[in-house]
Amino acid sequence: MILHRPGLIHKDQRGITLIEMLIAIGLAGLIGGAIVAVIFQVFTIDARTSNHMVALRQVQQAGDSVSKDALQAQPDKIHDKPSGGEFLVLGWTEWDGTVTEVTYTITGDNKLVRTL
Repeated sequence: MILHRPGLIHKDQRGITLIEMLIAIGLAGLIGGAIVAVIFQVFTIDARTSNHMVALRQVQQAGDSVSKDALQAQPDKIHDKPSGGEFLVLGWTEWDGTVTEVTYTITGDNKLVRTL
């Protein structure tokens, strides 16, 4: 019975060749690159989704505001093609006789502005 000491290389054993080492490093690089690409995509999609959610919320708020004003407006005081840069003018008379007019305009940077 022959006992082998651990850590010794026998005559018939060979170490890792340079080609095997290069292949292993190349595969590790490919796998690492794929993982980094996936993580980068997740963060990019997350930021894009967040921007879309903010834009959607702003549109919802604008729609709510226009809807509330339109429900109060009186038919003879609605102007959908007013003069100037206005987009929409809505008017109504409050219960105490106060006349209220709301003007919606779109600015140069595509923002909807409500002026009371």
